[in-house]
Amino acid sequence: MKKGILIFIVALGLIIPRKSFSQTLNYKLAAIYVYNFTQYIEWPKNDKATEFIIGVYGNTPLTDELKKLVIGKHVDQKPIVIKVLKSLDEAGDCSIVFVAPSENGNLKKISDQFKGKHVLLICDKEGLCKKGASISVYLDEDDDYKTKFELNKQYIEYNGLLISKSLLNLAAKVD
Repeated sequence: MKKGILIFIVALGLIIPRKSFSQTLNYKLAAIYVYNFTQYIEWPKNDKATEFIIGVYGNTPLTDELKKLVIGKHVDQKPIVIKVLKSLDEAGDCSIVFVAPSENGNLKKISDQFKGKHVLLICDKEGLCKKGASISVYLDEDDDYKTKFELNKQYIEYNGLLISKSLLNLAAKVD
């Protein structure tokens, strides 16, 4: 009898749909978020720059999604260019740097390198704004895996960037 109940419980567990614990960020949607941030954040005017460069540091599916999305798009009449960064030394002309998950362990060092510079540092894991990211796009496991973002207002403003009130209102969390 006990064995029959145990088999029933195991079988029921296999049949009943459950949330998948292996959910991953939809990078197509994340690319849209990154692009839209350019519409809600203002960078200081740089008359020397001819392009608005988004750097991607580390391997991530976001790179290809961004490349497809930004074709023909501009920020302040400058074409958006996606640049794959093999090292942070290559990020000097970037307005945005997206840090791939493989590099999250180095976030403090990365963040220190961009302190006081006009760079928006974006990651893709909840809680990284407390560790140096300007913005983090993430899946909220507690809210049916919806894609959300948090931002570190103080860090963004310290880097000389202006945030629209609309973006502040849209953020799930503001540190």
